[in-house]
Amino acid sequence: MWDFINGYPSHNVVEIYIRCYEKQPSVIQGTGAGNDTTAAGVLADILDIQDLFP
Repeated sequence: MWDFINGYPSHNVVEIYIRCYEKQPSVIQGTGAGNDTTAAGVLADILDIQDLFP
């Protein structure tokens, strides 16, 4: 769904809804990190989780 907002499929978009501004959320968007960086981050997270279970 987000791919169609600005026509950039690699963008990340987050909408934050709060009571004061229910009808107009705060939007944070930017370019994604890319495949290699995302894969490295996921692998690092998996290795960190492994340390929780000795």
